Amino acid sequence: MHEIARGSRSRQKAIDSPFATIVTCRRCHDEKLHGGGVWTEVRQLALLMARAPNDYDLMAYNRLVGFGPNRIEQWEVDEVILV
Repeated sequence: MHEIARGSRSRQKAIDSPFATIVTCRRCHDEKLHGGGVWTEVRQLALLMARAPNDYDLMAYNRLVGFGPNRIEQWEVDEVILV
């Protein structure tokens, strides 16, 4: 499992939050998701929205990580093209 939320405070809260985690294999976690390189936070949220729509909740995610309810907006997630 991979926590989308970054930072020790947010990451710890994300562990039990399906709207803030992605289930992934170890290889993908280590090579693609860890550190936010190619798979940015917004792209990870788009993946969650596509693969687990019942778990996706952008408002809850924004509350969890803080910095305001519009920190990440839905249009940003919608613009991501997953390949």
